Formats: sequence, C-alpha cells, structure tokens
Amino acid sequence: MTTITLDQTRADVDNFAQPYMVHGTDISGRLVRLGSTVQNILDVHQYPAPIAALLAEAAALAAAMASSLKFDGKLILQTQSDGPVNMLVADVTTSGELRGYAQFDQAKYDALGMHDFRSLVGKGYIAFTVDQGQHTERYQGIVDLEGADLGECIQHYFAQSDQVDMAVRIASDRSTDGQWRAGAILAQRLPEIGGEGEVTDSEAAEDAWNRALAFLGSVKRDELTDSDLSANTLLYRLFRFVVVNDQDNCEKSQYQCRVFGYGVRVRFNDGRI
Repeated sequence: MTTITLDQTRADVDNFAQPYMVHGTDISGRLVRLGSTVQNILDVHQYPAPIAALLAEAAALAAAMASSLKFDGKLILQTQSDGPVNMLVADVTTSGELRGYAQFDQAKYDALGMHDFRSLVGKGYIAFTVDQGQHTERYQGIVDLEGADLGECIQHYFAQSDQVDMAVRIASDRSTDGQWRAGAILAQRLPEIGGEGEVTDSEAAEDAWNRALAFLGSVKRDELTDSDLSANTLLYRLFRFVVVNDQDNCEKSQYQCRVFGYGVRVRFNDGRI
C-alpha cells in the first residue's frame, strides 16, 4: 500500500501530487509524479513492458483525479474490456494508499502485432468510483474506452457530463537505470464560485481556458516523467503566459506570482496489491 503525506516544504521530485492554480482565472489542477511508488507496484507482478506502462499511467491518472477531489474515502479507477488486458485497477485513498493491478490473457497478448493502447485494451469501458464508506452512497462515472489513452477516455466522460471542463495528459517511461516512472497533469475549470482574482467575464474566461488547453496539449511525455525537471519549471513551460512560483516565495520573486503551487503537496510511498 501507498502512503500519501501532505507536505508543502519537501523538495523531492518523486511520488507527489502538486496542486496549482492560475491566478486571475478559474483554472486549477494537479501535477503528479510517481517514481518508486509505481515501481514497487510493478515489481510485484513483473508485467510485460507495454502492460506495465499502461498500469503505471492508470496509477498516475487515479492519483491526479483523487487529489483533485474533495472527499474522504477511496477513488477506484477500473477498466473492463475484451482486449488482451481485460482489466486494469488503480485505487487511491485520501489517507494516502495507492494500489494497482492488471489482468491480462497471455495468449492474446502474445498474438499481438502492436502494443498500442487500443490493441491492448480492445473495446470496453472505464469507470471511476468514489467510495466514502459503508453508510454513504457511491458516486460512479462510466464511459466507453474511446481515445488514444486512459486520459482521453476520462476527458470524454467529462465532456459528456457537462459537470466541469477538464483536460489531462498522462505518460509513463523507464529511466536510464531501468526504473519505471509515471506522470500526469490535470487541469480543470470550475464553476464560478467568486473570489479574489477570478475572471468574471465569460469571454475572457473562455479565452484563458483555451490557452491553457493549448499549452497543456504541448506537454511532452518525457516532461511528465523527468525527475530532473521540477514541478514549477514544468508548470512555467506550460502556462508561460503567466509566471510560476511557490506561494511561499511569491514575495521574494522578481516576477508577479500568477501561477503557483498552493495548499499541501500530496505525497505517495510504495503501493502493492
């Protein structure tokens, strides 16, 4: 199991979900980096590399979604499909436990000529469930596995639901020492709630969101998994129409602090099923 600790001061580059917000807009999000956490999950089962990559991305996506929601309990991300990888599960609790598992048919996998997302999962659905305990009602969202990766599938759900505008990019890779890493960045535009600095003009808000989507679409997979690239540096690259700084360092910066990490950093330790 994984433990997530909430720590704003640690400078570690692994196993965290960093909240961020774009001041003056209604845009906020999470940047997730997983290193030893995802490696420990994958070590248990020794999956073929394409399946390990898929599960690593599922873990990063679940971490990004769970850390962006306000709930007390567990978020479960699960696929069911007719492809060689017929089930993926990743779950994250608000107390910090992260787990992941993939079920696959070895014969179907061996018969594949390609190992892209569509070939691995085939047709089916992806569901995410928010479980807040025995005496509460579960919330569940289900959508077809439509897209080039799990992130696009989840985006498809939110596009259909009209609840909140959301975009997410995910990636996984092996570092030079052979260790698995995974990353995700999630951006969302929340309903108007008022507050200092919020964009109130609908046209300006739409323009800010479209620019954020364009920058988010430019992120490279290796930027999401690069342990040498700090969270703030990546956010600055993506949202460079404003400047990124830690909230605590805003007053010391020569720049206006417009995009910044806020709140607490959610930290992950190793996880197993």
